[in-house]
This record gives sequence, structure tokens and C-alpha cells, in this order.
Amino acid sequence: MKIRILLLAVCGVLAGCRSLEAEGRNQTTYVGDNITVDLQMVWTRAVGLGDRDTVSVWTIDGLGLDELLFFSGVAAGAPLLRIPGVAQKDMVLYNTTMLPDDVMDMIAGTLGKAGDQQLRTSALRPVPFGTVTGFRFDLAFTTEDGLQMKGMAFFAQRRKKLDVILFVAPSEYYYDQYAPTVEKIVSSVQVPDAPAVKPAT
Repeated sequence: MKIRILLLAVCGVLAGCRSLEAEGRNQTTYVGDNITVDLQMVWTRAVGLGDRDTVSVWTIDGLGLDELLFFSGVAAGAPLLRIPGVAQKDMVLYNTTMLPDDVMDMIAGTLGKAGDQQLRTSALRPVPFGTVTGFRFDLAFTTEDGLQMKGMAFFAQRRKKLDVILFVAPSEYYYDQYAPTVEKIVSSVQVPDAPAVKPAT
């Protein structure tokens, strides 16, 4: 099975995802834009050498099998993700006036630009996102290889920026196996009222 184009795009942002780094169970971890989460179990983070920390990707069983992606602090006028071969003018760019359904369409549209097909979104509803109100929706799509995928997306608009947590996995076995863990991770999100200092790495 080929690695999906979305992962190639993420790795492009992260200068190639040149290595993988394990993070421990129940470890509080900084994921960008002053957000921390509790991992609940051991995940492996793709580590790049780029100068951006707005995108990170995590996996348990391997890239292409299960992926937990954090898009943090997406600014107005920026895409959720830069995709190789797709001009920025052809991407949906974040706007601070977007309504929740607009953000849902932006996320789904980004997946579509990355090569995923037959995208279906559903069940947009408000959920807590740390100390702020965010939103969640479910999604399903088919990869270019014909693999049926399911996902869940959580997002919050705060301080004129967008934060997104996206989990995707094959609908057979992997999604149902790890969806409860991802929901616990999202419920552990901490968003301080005052700006926090990024921990030294």
C-alpha cells in the first residue's frame, strides 16, 4: 500500500520526516500553539528538520495505518497544509470569519487536494477543546489505492488562529481500535488562558 499523499505533504512540511521518535504512555506532550495533551499510550512521532512546528504527525502501528495529526496555530490567509504540486491559490485558506461548517469544508477540501476521494463529512457538533469551545465532525473517504478510511476531526478557533486535531485510519480494525484512545487524548487538551512558553526540546 502506498503512503497517502497527505502524509507525503506533511513530511514535506517537516523536511522529510527523516526519523521517528517514541513518546511514553500518559506523558503530557506539547503539540504547538500552547496546546498540551496526554498521550494515553505509546505513540511514535515523525520528526522532521524543518523550521515549522505547526504540523506534526503521530502513529501507533505505522504511517498509512493510523495517523494522528496536529495542525496548530494556522494563521489567517494560510492553508491547513502545503501540498506539493498544488498552488496556494488553489487551496482553501483559513479566514477568521469562517463558521464551523466552513472550517469543516476546509479540512475536507484539504484531504481532497491531497488525493483522497469520495469524502463524506457528518455530525458536526460543539465539543470542549481545553478551556474553549471547539467542534468535532466525523469523516469517511477512500484513498487512491481504494482503501476505505474513517476519521474524526476536532478544531477550535482562538486568538485569530485555527487548531485542528485529525485522526484517520482504515475503517477495518484500526479506526475502531484506536478511536477511544484518540477521544481521551482530545479530552485531555489543555489550552492555557495566558500564553505559555514552549518547553525546550
